[in-house]
Amino acid sequence: MQAAIPSRRFIQALKLHPEPAYRIAWRAGVHHNTLSKLVSGYLRTRADDPRIIAVGRELGLAPEDCFELDGNDSGRKSDGQAIGVTA
Repeated sequence: MQAAIPSRRFIQALKLHPEPAYRIAWRAGVHHNTLSKLVSGYLRTRADDPRIIAVGRELGLAPEDCFELDGNDSGRKSDGQAIGVTA
């Protein structure tokens, strides 16, 4: 399974929901800190990550609407420079 990131639709639904994200995460069985790290990209996900799918369900999204494929799967920034490497 290819690396994926939470979709814009997922993030928008999370931000626009009338309840705070920590309550949505709690109902989905995901710690709110974990959800924050997943949304910010600090934790990498796959397109079948059950944590994102569970939160998406709470937001009324289908699993396929929760992810965008991450074409940046090589551990490199989009400008071609390696992450964490300084010149």
